[in-house]
Amino acid sequence: MFATTFFACTYAACNGYIVDTSISESDCYQNMIKPSESFANVWSVHESYVPLQKWLDDHKISETANELTDYDFTCEFVKQDDMP
Repeated sequence: MFATTFFACTYAACNGYIVDTSISESDCYQNMIKPSESFANVWSVHESYVPLQKWLDDHKISETANELTDYDFTCEFVKQDDMP
């Protein structure tokens, strides 16, 4: 199983959150496009944290928008037994 993982970084730490799963690595990279594009759109809004916080809430990310300093998306192999 492959997981599209979003890493949310604050000054304190970076935490990973699975935002999608797929059975192949190529599908994982294809599935990464939609969340990474939608996140980039809200990350670029500088007038308000509201769109960014909504994206985080919709994806069950526990960090708050005003704490984020960096982010990353990856595709990682995860054993089925290790899936939440």
